Amino acid sequence: MNQKINHASPSGSERALFTSILFLFFLSGFTALLYQVVWQRMLASFTGVDTYSVTIIIAAFMGGLGFGSIAGGYIADRVTERERFLLFALSELFIGIFAFSSKWFYYDLLYVDLNFLASSSLRTPIVFLCLLIPTFLMGLTLPLLSKALTGAVEKAAKTIGSLYGINTFGAALGAFTTGWILIKSFGLDKTLYLGGTISIICAVGALFTVFFLYKEKSAERSTSSGLPSGPNAPTTQSAPIFPFSLWVVIYALSGFIALSLEVLWFRILQALSGPTPFTFATMLTLYLGGLAWGILLGIRAARKSSRPALSFLFYQGLITVYAGISLAVFTLIIRDPDTFNALHSVGVPDGIFSSVNKILSGSFAFTDYERGFVKNFIVSVFLLPAMLIIPPTVFMGMSFTFLQKTVQTEKSLIGRRVGWIQTANIAGAMIGAFAVGLLSLRYIGSSGTFRLVIIAGGVFLLLLAFLYFRKNRSKRPVAYVAAIAITAIAVLISPSPARLWSTLHGTVPEQMIYVEDETGLNLVVSDPTDPKKAEIFSNGHSVSVLPYGGLHSLLGFMSAMMHPNPEDVAIIGLGSGDTLYALSSRSDIKEITCIEIMRKQLALLTRFNEERYDSPAIRSLTGGDKRIRYVFTDGRAFIKQSKKKYDIIEADPNSPYHSYFGFLYSEQYYIAVRDHLKPGGIVVTWTPTLRILKTFVKTFPYVKRFDALSVGSNDPIEFDKEAILERVRKSNAREHFAKADISVERLIDGFFNNVTPIDYLPHLDRSSIIDINTDLYPRDEYMVPRMKNRPGSL
Repeated sequence: MNQKINHASPSGSERALFTSILFLFFLSGFTALLYQVVWQRMLASFTGVDTYSVTIIIAAFMGGLGFGSIAGGYIADRVTERERFLLFALSELFIGIFAFSSKWFYYDLLYVDLNFLASSSLRTPIVFLCLLIPTFLMGLTLPLLSKALTGAVEKAAKTIGSLYGINTFGAALGAFTTGWILIKSFGLDKTLYLGGTISIICAVGALFTVFFLYKEKSAERSTSSGLPSGPNAPTTQSAPIFPFSLWVVIYALSGFIALSLEVLWFRILQALSGPTPFTFATMLTLYLGGLAWGILLGIRAARKSSRPALSFLFYQGLITVYAGISLAVFTLIIRDPDTFNALHSVGVPDGIFSSVNKILSGSFAFTDYERGFVKNFIVSVFLLPAMLIIPPTVFMGMSFTFLQKTVQTEKSLIGRRVGWIQTANIAGAMIGAFAVGLLSLRYIGSSGTFRLVIIAGGVFLLLLAFLYFRKNRSKRPVAYVAAIAITAIAVLISPSPARLWSTLHGTVPEQMIYVEDETGLNLVVSDPTDPKKAEIFSNGHSVSVLPYGGLHSLLGFMSAMMHPNPEDVAIIGLGSGDTLYALSSRSDIKEITCIEIMRKQLALLTRFNEERYDSPAIRSLTGGDKRIRYVFTDGRAFIKQSKKKYDIIEADPNSPYHSYFGFLYSEQYYIAVRDHLKPGGIVVTWTPTLRILKTFVKTFPYVKRFDALSVGSNDPIEFDKEAILERVRKSNAREHFAKADISVERLIDGFFNNVTPIDYLPHLDRSSIIDINTDLYPRDEYMVPRMKNRPGSL
């Protein structure tokens, strides 16, 4: 005789408990992404911002979450309901306490006091260990709450989906708010303290929930009154088609695909809207928002589904099919030149300053220029990326709920299965981070990797065909062929690398040369009217132009001729090679170390020169000048960790508004290069904003400013016009610059005759200079409005 299962409606206290926990878990998700954004930035000051370093940080963050998920699952299945809530509260409390101390730990200790470890073999284990404690605690929370709030196994998918979905919505809001508002308004450290405060509030709220809303029961809640609980309890769930261990492996593949797509979308969006700090925040917001939306949509769909395993595989297969098709449509949309030019107008700094700051301040009184800018800004920064990211992430979220309904068949195993499922997904994501970030982008580029991911997604379509026709094996071959054909179509219509990158840079493949690896995308676009004119791009932003002879040449020329007797020189950034070539005009320099973070930048110049240009100036940079030594790594980290001191240090001019470039305009960067100068050594830099000039002057006791170019030193700076002209004569500079068709007289005129240098000497009161860029508050990078000068300040 079958017993009728009674699903009692939850009481008012139970609804209040569930609602309270959902709200607290929303806050937990918000702070988790806040911490990820801020900690990643702080740790980057220690490790550098090259691809390997960033990948280590991401993998370490995920690794801690994975360990925590496994541990949380086993703990959740072995403790009482009250203890699960208490452990959640304690986890949030310790996360909050750690957040308050993490600025000291990650920045003051690792970067300031122990920076020498960043160049040792201990760097990777240090990053993993220092992220392990907080991320482990974060990983505990979902299994604990999933088990605590799941009264009946039939409701596991709804309960777990609700928790994960609301937590992910919190994460999406955390990513947006942190990237667009909090860091811009408060800086990294104060943003971190805000996160710590929210975590502690979350812990207090959880304790309140435990003691005032939760009523302890004498036994675990059963699936009906009088029915036993545990593995032998009656259940409406059907037995899983695959063993649980196989579902774990399958979901690991899902994590691999999800993280791979995230990496690829980010590279594509960099080329579309530029690598600003807002680009990554926007991508995370769309990614997590789509995922959360999909989870919550999946709750209702899973409730009605009698075959959740098939639904899981269907949506997983749909992810990569859509990804391939949407990328093809994406390139078609922006192929029109007028559309491309309109979308890329969002890179104009004054438009960003005037429009974004008005939006964030709540003012919408735009000029006609700003109105057009805002429209293009919304399309390029939000709508087009949403077309790529939202649908597949919704499919990811929906598939999660179907998977939970598939694997959650025993109440006694809910915690462990949530933990293992999450850990498998995280492990797959970690593998994706390393495989894509360090391997496939190097050997097959973004387009090739995109196609590889689509092929990996075809595995889900094959599994779908296998399960759907498991009782009708004669139809399986046709289903397999259909799955392969759908995957092949998605692969074939996804754009080739030449088509993808030329479209995103407003040109055609015939006028473009590109190279790509894990460190980034390097590209040169030829002027169709003059093959010797070209623009150089790195990760979507313009870094220089050819031929030589502009600001970069003047910067290098000034550096070379200002110092009376330079022997050792360091330059951060290669770009087009313009600054480096001008600096090498001084024949008595013995060694020039060029530190470039983009490993294939030199290869790009070599190819362009061989195929299009044939310039003796570029040939000297690609092997002709034996004094030049290239180091492909993070330039700031290299200088900071080097024991060598230099006569001249300078950075190739870069936009201060791009992501992580604040590290090359901060007070701490200027201190690092100042401390690596020989006696009489100089630092030469571009100072395009008043705030950068203030930061430079605050750091160096002696500064000489030549309009937008500035020279800093620990010692008085010699500026003798006749002595400099004599150095030009003795160094054969005219012959050197003639190889690049540059007139030395024009450089001299720009250096001496059109600018009156301004001196900032030690007696200047630098204590009044407060509106500066620092590592913990990169104001110019985040486009913070300038403060009004105090009386007597710079």
